[in-house]
Amino acid sequence: MSRETFRALLIEADNGEAEVISDLLLEVGDCKLDRLADANNAVEWLSRIDYHLVIIAADVDGAAGLSDTLERVKRARPTSAVLVVSSHASIEQAVASMRVGADDFLARPCDPALFKTAAKRALARRAAYGPATDSGGMLDLMMTCQLISASVEDNHVLGLISGYVGR
Repeated sequence: MSRETFRALLIEADNGEAEVISDLLLEVGDCKLDRLADANNAVEWLSRIDYHLVIIAADVDGAAGLSDTLERVKRARPTSAVLVVSSHASIEQAVASMRVGADDFLARPCDPALFKTAAKRALARRAAYGPATDSGGMLDLMMTCQLISASVEDNHVLGLISGYVGR
């Protein structure tokens, strides 16, 4: 049985945590991992590389910046699977992340088996609905609708619609 090969982007400030996540991803499959210490350049990287999986360490931007970071990631690459890992997990934060498009939300410290299962599940969804499939465009539209429904500001909604139409 051959191992899956995938590209992943990890947004994680802590070197030790990044190494643990990297090791876990290598147990999931053959992973080409890029790492950013903060989310500032994430959209630029996502515009150049079609990542199968993006892992956001919520602590990079703090709890308040998680939704914004996640939204920017999903706007740039709607078909990329996204896992959120947070030291300051709350039910509200998990629900908000899922509404904006996270595939899973994990609290630190995270059980390694749980992380690997979440990564495999997210990659399987990406394989089924990714850009190389007939349903990739539909998923793109669905993710845009999901972002709109999670938004409460009218100007923000108009920006999302403009971003989708402008593609």
